[in-house]
Amino acid sequence: MNRTFGGLALGLTYGLPIREHDDPYLAIAEEAVRTVSAAAIPGSFLVDFMPFLKYVPEWVPGAGFQKTAKKFFEIQKRFRNEPFNAVLKNMVGGFP
Repeated sequence: MNRTFGGLALGLTYGLPIREHDDPYLAIAEEAVRTVSAAAIPGSFLVDFMPFLKYVPEWVPGAGFQKTAKKFFEIQKRFRNEPFNAVLKNMVGGFP
């Protein structure tokens, strides 16, 4: 993700000040984009070829994609919630 465009988009969407270096919101956004890119590659997970594997427990060999999916889901959830919660906090406590 282009840091300038990402910072501009986050700043305009949430009204948060985005730092040029080491911004936590941009870091989350970049990580979220990486997870989507990794998951979008056809055939990158065994479950793409055998859909019934989504029903097997995590501990079964070959079902490691479930742990990866949980990790990706948590990253996506952080990307949605953290900037929004920061805006709510600023609305209640006043903007810096």
